Amino acid sequence: GDWKLVEWFEDGTTELFDLRADPGESRNLAVAHPGRTAALQAGLERWRKSVQAKMPRPNPNFKK
Repeated sequence: GDWKLVEWFEDGTTELFDLRADPGESRNLAVAHPGRTAALQAGLERWRKSVQAKMPRPNPNFKK
């Protein structure tokens, strides 16, 4: 569809964009559309499990 979910691994935040209305992805609608955000996150998680996606893990030796 016209919706795009962005998940940031670094801090676990998500962003939601309506690409038809905002093709430049300048307005994060995740807070305004929590149901759509949750549904897309659930779909993403189901897909990850179905393909046995390898997820990034924090590097314990990384120093900021």
